[in-house]
Amino acid sequence: MDNKKEENRVWRKRFDKALQSNSRADFLYGHRDRDGDDRPPSREYHRQNVRQRESNFRPKRNTRRSPNAFICFRVLDRSTIANCTAVQTDIAQKDRRLSNAMIPVAKLHCTLRCLRLRSEEDLWHVQHVLRELQALLVSLFPLGITVNLEGVAHFGHRVIVAKVKDSSPLTTLVNAISSRLDAAGIELLGNYTPYVPYVTLCKVAFKKSFDDKILLDYAAMNLGTQWLCGIDLCPIGGSVKMLDGSYPVFYHIPNVNPSLDEGPIQVHRGLLVVLRGVAGSGKSTIARLLQSQCDRQNLSSRVCTSEAFYLEKGSCFFDEVQMEEPSDVCHKNVIKTLQAAIDVVIADNAHLDPLEITPYIDAAISMGYEVIVVEIQAENILACLRRSHRRVMLTECDHDLHPLLDDNVQIVKVSAYQA
Repeated sequence: MDNKKEENRVWRKRFDKALQSNSRADFLYGHRDRDGDDRPPSREYHRQNVRQRESNFRPKRNTRRSPNAFICFRVLDRSTIANCTAVQTDIAQKDRRLSNAMIPVAKLHCTLRCLRLRSEEDLWHVQHVLRELQALLVSLFPLGITVNLEGVAHFGHRVIVAKVKDSSPLTTLVNAISSRLDAAGIELLGNYTPYVPYVTLCKVAFKKSFDDKILLDYAAMNLGTQWLCGIDLCPIGGSVKMLDGSYPVFYHIPNVNPSLDEGPIQVHRGLLVVLRGVAGSGKSTIARLLQSQCDRQNLSSRVCTSEAFYLEKGSCFFDEVQMEEPSDVCHKNVIKTLQAAIDVVIADNAHLDPLEITPYIDAAISMGYEVIVVEIQAENILACLRRSHRRVMLTECDHDLHPLLDDNVQIVKVSAYQA
């Protein structure tokens, strides 16, 4: 009995001491002053601790900045793909753990540069640089000039790659891309210096590794060749993939002479071009062709798309279903660009409903712009959606374009483009 009383006395003493010294207990239960009188709970606890946390707060710095986009060319040669697939299958048989780490055939590519886009302006600069380098791409890689994939190696026992043989044209192209992007203020990340071209075949988890002896049989194997049919700007991350499983491409520069790569209309100063068509019908391709014309005529141009909505969210890929918010951002960018007196403004959005175009027309005419609406007629809507990297519901595009009745605009109808 005495032990029980002593235990209760000790616990009461500890509790009283906690009430007198613990500010949180004061806030919850109240406290006693020096005279032994009870005091109500303190309301200053929360505010004092908030101020203390604010004064002690130091934002964490991200010491490792990761790229969110890359520039590459795809491996499309059938014989080269067959050889790479055979190597992947053979390696997976030697080490079963690697079977699920093999890169799908549709994703085989050679990365030229990795970069980080911080805003829509960065995306515009990268697109402009790639358009400027289209003529260089044509001169360095005419039909018949290819890069060779020779030998298989690894990085850190976690990444298996097909080595790209040293190529002077490829090195020249990469150096030009790097210097132009750096001059444009684009943040370049995740690249080797000097540049080491390769095609990734397998990438295992961080905590896994493999024995490099399984690669000895392929150290000097000739895997084939690949002609650079174009350069792609692709996002890093995201769950959206093309129908064939490849990376989504939101900008493509083909290996075609820019002077022969014409669009459906001729551009001039003081022009607003509104593109109408379902996703995948070729609106971005037409926008690129029109911008190439502007570059040759020394006209300033800007393409306003819904991509700004996703870039503002800190993402470079498009996982969300098409909705009103991206269209609103596109509309605001068009008005803002018109007010900036850009020579040629291109509105690249679906614009299936003509009511979406009315604000563009009114604003452009009031500012002295000529308006041309390019309507892209898609005979096979499903094929267009398959080419698109956006998640668009088929029910939203299962009808023809609503007719636009406005005498103040010129309407040009074209068939679906394919980049």
